[in-house]
Amino acid sequence: MVIVPREKPSIQNLNSYYLDMERLVEHYQGEFDAGGIHFKSVSAEGMIFFDKDELLTAVFQNKYGEIEGEKAVGLLMQKKAAIILQ
Repeated sequence: MVIVPREKPSIQNLNSYYLDMERLVEHYQGEFDAGGIHFKSVSAEGMIFFDKDELLTAVFQNKYGEIEGEKAVGLLMQKKAAIILQ
């Protein structure tokens, strides 16, 4: 299960198909120092947690199961993750 904080998101409704994930994370690291980026679609959900220096961990979940840690970070940072999450 992906647990998402209940605070109001800083930014919402971005389409991951159009995003360069590395640049997005880099921007948020400079802007917020620490936080998480939540991804959600009909078939999958994921979240990457970061601080100002690095990606800390992630979780990815779809109908086939759940992946956590570095493997989930790698999956969510790849361009093909946008296809999975659409």
